[in-house]
Amino acid sequence: DSNTLSTSTSTSVEIIDKCSLNEVLYQTHCYYLDGVGGECRYGYSLGSETILSLIAGSFIGLNYKTAISGNCCVITSEKYSNYGVNSVDQCNKQGPFTAVPSLNGGGCRNHTAKNPRQLTFCMSN
Repeated sequence: DSNTLSTSTSTSVEIIDKCSLNEVLYQTHCYYLDGVGGECRYGYSLGSETILSLIAGSFIGLNYKTAISGNCCVITSEKYSNYGVNSVDQCNKQGPFTAVPSLNGGGCRNHTAKNPRQLTFCMSN
């Protein structure tokens, strides 16, 4: 007599913090880049330059959420834009992104002008 106990355990965990296409998950929020002049989608608001500096590299291989940008200085929750994409790399071009926003990238320092298709950094509320 061989008393073998065969157990098969299957666990299914629902991921609550799942982000949509072309979004990056960071600390329970979803983030995206889009050429929308500072207007984030419903349920999203402008993200900070601090978070952008931490997760910018995660956008490599992703794309704009809905529209290609018309200006590569990134609108964030800060008054002045200090992050941008170097125009020789990826600025205002169809993705997937091969370059991402960096501090003073594309000459963006204390930038305040808003283009209707300004590159925008948004986060889920």
